[in-house]
Amino acid sequence: MTNFALVRLDGDMYESTMDGLNHLYPRLNEGGFLIVDDYNCFEQAKQAVHDYRRDKGITEEIVNVDWTGVYWRKSG
Repeated sequence: MTNFALVRLDGDMYESTMDGLNHLYPRLNEGGFLIVDDYNCFEQAKQAVHDYRRDKGITEEIVNVDWTGVYWRKSG
């Protein structure tokens, strides 16, 4: 199975953002980057990110890219 160095999600809504996180984040390499385009634009996308991170114990800092997008770097 292929792993990724970079994953970029543009799901807009809760379910589509959560689907992307559930299926792609586990395949993101340590040191890889996850970008979520709609984090600061759509509350549903932000909630999916927070729920996923809480459930998986992810604590890496969320960094703003621009007025809508964010990223974090996956650690071990």
